Amino acid sequence: MKYLLLISIVFIAGCGYLQEMELAENRSNMNKLQIDMTKEQVREIMGEPFLTKAKANNEIWLYCTNYRAIPFSGSSRTYEVVKTPLLFEDDKLVSWGQGIADQDDVDKYELRIR
Repeated sequence: MKYLLLISIVFIAGCGYLQEMELAENRSNMNKLQIDMTKEQVREIMGEPFLTKAKANNEIWLYCTNYRAIPFSGSSRTYEVVKTPLLFEDDKLVSWGQGIADQDDVDKYELRIR
């Protein structure tokens, strides 16, 4: 039973570490982006987006880049996943980073840990 508990703790801690590594990789890859890159070029650098949204000739791709704790609510801790939007116009990257998309375009996702 002790070994099962130890294995479970290591597994859970490893998953959190892996997730943080993926977020860090996304943050690092953002530095490789350049204006006028095609969607395919961006996909080669960043991988598949977490979510995409289209409006007219514009498209927004969202990538998870961080998470932050929200003040306690009850007995659980709540974390908000921070997503960085990339804006494409006519299939070319024109901008990225916070503030380029309406808040409605960057939905909030929460992870509750008890």
